[in-house]
Amino acid sequence: MFGGGRALFFRGATATAALFAGLLLSTSAAWAQRAATDEPSRQQVAEWVADLGAAKLERRALAERLLIKEGAAVLPFLPTDEEIVDRAVRDAVTRVRRQIEREAAKATLAPSRVTLNGMFRLDQVALEIERQTGNRCLAVADYFVSTADSGTSQPSWPATELELNDVEFWVAIDELARQYNVQWQLHETGAIDWRPRAEGSGSINSKSVSNQGSFRLEVQSVISRPWSNNDEKVVLVRVGVRLLTEPRLRPMFATCSMQQVSLTGPVDLKPWNPAAQYELPFETAARALDLHLDFVQPPIGQDKPVEQDKTAGQDGYSLDAKFELHVAAVTTPVRFPLATLKPGLVKRVGQTAVRVTEVTTAPAAAQATENPDTGSQELAIGIATTFETGGPVFESHRLWMLQNRAWLEWADQPRVSFDHFETTREGEGAIGARYRFASPAAATKDGDVLTTGTFVYEAPTLMETLPVRFVVPGIGWDHELDESNE
Repeated sequence: MFGGGRALFFRGATATAALFAGLLLSTSAAWAQRAATDEPSRQQVAEWVADLGAAKLERRALAERLLIKEGAAVLPFLPTDEEIVDRAVRDAVTRVRRQIEREAAKATLAPSRVTLNGMFRLDQVALEIERQTGNRCLAVADYFVSTADSGTSQPSWPATELELNDVEFWVAIDELARQYNVQWQLHETGAIDWRPRAEGSGSINSKSVSNQGSFRLEVQSVISRPWSNNDEKVVLVRVGVRLLTEPRLRPMFATCSMQQVSLTGPVDLKPWNPAAQYELPFETAARALDLHLDFVQPPIGQDKPVEQDKTAGQDGYSLDAKFELHVAAVTTPVRFPLATLKPGLVKRVGQTAVRVTEVTTAPAAAQATENPDTGSQELAIGIATTFETGGPVFESHRLWMLQNRAWLEWADQPRVSFDHFETTREGEGAIGARYRFASPAAATKDGDVLTTGTFVYEAPTLMETLPVRFVVPGIGWDHELDESNE
């Protein structure tokens, strides 16, 4: 009896060892298949997803671990809910997606860092910053060139010895501007635009700023003016600020309560309207928004006329402001093959559902007039997007969120951007958009856009709300009051 039990034990152990050996070989094969690349292929991800429905628990667990280990690189290749028939596989993919998105969100929202040691020209610095951080820089040679005696254009800046070790992005940008004696601004495309320093612009260190990780608050202007309220003469101080995020991020909007803003110094200033609540969308590709914060000094006595008051001009004030920043921490392209595109088609990715509301074609009159032989057609595609997360503040800015993140693509050909974009309200809890593509047939070799192309919408699939506190010290302004009515 004992011997039979021992034989049974060894047979079971042998079977288990064989199973793990097979799993080990399949794992080694999976890694060997992608040894030549840093990211998994669509085919490899599809195989792992298929293994999520395997009969053996060990195989399912291994596939889930491999998908999670690859991180954000697999997100574009994970199937949507509608593409998965097996409910268990669908639940596993959802579980994998959420874990990857949580980890990706942490990495995305953390400040990017810059390391530069050695001799660099400014154009080399721009390339390195983009490579290390994902924050785009415009070509600096457009502004920094000079013509040598030979008639050829040469860089007009010398190489500079740099020693930056793991420095946060905004701090690095300011330090580089100082070392190269240049200035920078955010271009309308969201890229860092390096420019020659304007005469009289002052040092980069003269800026009143507060850097908090991936975010930055700049004091752009401070204006004081007399203001009367209920026969009391006071001084109104308007502080213009600019809130920026790293260009690589996709901020949605920011909220700010004046009850969480203060301007303290020689005389503490109170908010002009303590009940004010600001909800500000990041409306442009440049990841920045502008805001005016209004404060008042205590009432001035009749024996001290407003025009003689100088306290508002004393330096040494400190601005303390708390914001809540709503950021799309993870975005995922949702693909619709044009051959099957029709109203009512829905694809769900994470917390986001995208529904097709319209697919129409019409003669493109302008193009047809210029070249009547092309048979130009305008393709219009409407979609509605809903999110699991919401709330009154979030809902008020949903129309903006779709912005410019949609295109047409074909295999081995450049993507085609839309020509016109419209926002429409599709109902409670949803936002709608219509994208118009003028004569997309010209972009394909055979002109058959409805059977070969794909409509792609990049949806925000994970939203994060981040409380950020900025403290900007050393604020001062002109002593003379602004008497204008602006």
